[in-house]
Amino acid sequence: MSDMNNWADKMEHDLAHANERARDAEHKAHALQTELDALKAAHAWIKTSERMPDAADGSCCDVLAIIDGTAIVLNYTPDDSVHPWADEFSNIYRADEVTHWQPLPEPPK
Repeated sequence: MSDMNNWADKMEHDLAHANERARDAEHKAHALQTELDALKAAHAWIKTSERMPDAADGSCCDVLAIIDGTAIVLNYTPDDSVHPWADEFSNIYRADEVTHWQPLPEPPK
């Protein structure tokens, strides 16, 4: 009978340890999913119909933008409501030509 009790105690201990490891893994998976969701949101395309880049009056900012299905780096200037977008060659684009944008990534360290 003693061997059966020892075996049952060991199984109970092993089960408790396995449950603890499962809870830890679930917690880590949740934390990783939260981090992944934040990264996806930070690099998601933003429709220009929903929001324009953040640039104070009198200033501008560079973003990655979509024109005719192509991603290019553009400069956004909120002071020009007709042609707020310009590329590195000083070509200007109407507000309705850019459909989506996203902030440029941080440079490597």
